[in-house]
Amino acid sequence: MAAAHVGREAGPGGVVQFPSAEHVLRAARHMAAAEIAAEPGVRAVVRDIYWRHAVVNTKPTPAGKEALDPFHLFGGVKHLHKKPLAAFSDDCFLKVNAAAKAGFLEYEVLVPEEVVPELVDEMNAMYASEGVSRHARAWNEQRYQTLRVAITSMLFPVLRKEVEGRLLLEAREWVGAQMADSMWAKASMAPWRTKVSGAGVDEEE
Repeated sequence: MAAAHVGREAGPGGVVQFPSAEHVLRAARHMAAAEIAAEPGVRAVVRDIYWRHAVVNTKPTPAGKEALDPFHLFGGVKHLHKKPLAAFSDDCFLKVNAAAKAGFLEYEVLVPEEVVPELVDEMNAMYASEGVSRHARAWNEQRYQTLRVAITSMLFPVLRKEVEGRLLLEAREWVGAQMADSMWAKASMAPWRTKVSGAGVDEEE
């Protein structure tokens, strides 16, 4: 089927031809991947997978190597290696984002490459044919490649932005809660009293 569309010139009716059968399959996989990535059910499953497996890495820039000592506000996020998303429970990601904006480090949010095949296999189980013929195996390979494109090239970039936004929001909420607790603790303190010598009574300051 793919061979029917091979050719460097436009075909009948101006239909674009492809230089090779692999180009035809690649274009078909891309179109199918876009349809799969648009399915709400698929997006929900991949979102759950992303949150379970994605990690954050940071790498200091030349300026960061010089400035970020252990006593610096951003010193604790200078070298993060595969920190799971679930481990961000305070203002850590806010510091990562601020340090990146200040030019002290670069960061990435990603699913480790060694985990990707397992994730694609998990999704592929819902799409793959159980046939064992050569034809069935060939189609299953195309389905696998299509799912990989849908997951890694189309959904992961969208989910990265979603994750960054959520981590920032949660970090800001944490900071806000800490400030509110601190203000409440100060507001709840009783007025300071000092005893006036010889008067036998307390005096409020």
